[in-house]
Amino acid sequence: YPEFTTTEPTCGVGGSITVTTVADFYSFDGGTTWTTSPTATNLAPGSYPIRIKSASGCISNTSYDWMYEFHSPAPTYTSTPPYCGNGGTISVTSTDPEFSFDGGITWSNSPIATNLPEGYYEVMTRNSVLGCTSYSVYVYLYENFQPSPYFTVIQPTCTTAGSITIT
Repeated sequence: YPEFTTTEPTCGVGGSITVTTVADFYSFDGGTTWTTSPTATNLAPGSYPIRIKSASGCISNTSYDWMYEFHSPAPTYTSTPPYCGNGGTISVTSTDPEFSFDGGITWSNSPIATNLPEGYYEVMTRNSVLGCTSYSVYVYLYENFQPSPYFTVIQPTCTTAGSITIT
C-alpha cells in the first residue's frame, strides 16, 4: 500500500497528494493513468485511489485518500427580535462578501437582514470568487412582547362600581 501525505483543498485552491513511497510510476485514479511525478496537485474534493508501479510492472495494492470540501468558518452574528409589529434583524460578521439568510437559496451583499418576522433563519456566507461557502448557523427570532402590566381589581358590589387600576 503506498504511503502519502495530503494537503486538503481550501477556498479557491485545490488540494494535493504526495506519495512518499518511492516508485517508478504513480497513479491517482486507481491505475487508469500513470505518471512519473509522485505529486498530484489542484485536486477537487473527492476520493482518490492511489497506486504505485515499478519499472518491471509490479503494481501495489490501492490506498485511498479522501479530499473534503472546504468551508469557511461559520459566521458570527447578533440579532434583534421582532417587537410590537417591528421586524427583527440579523447582523452578520464575516470576511466573506456575500450573505444568505435562507440557507443559500438567495444571496445578498448586505450583512444585515431587516424587518424579519418571528421564525428560523439559516445564515451562511459565501465567497463566490473563490468558490466556497461557510457552514450554516441557525438563528431563531422570537416575537418580543411588552411585559404584562401590573393591575389591581376591585370587584363590583351591589352598591359600588368595580374598578381596574393599571400600575
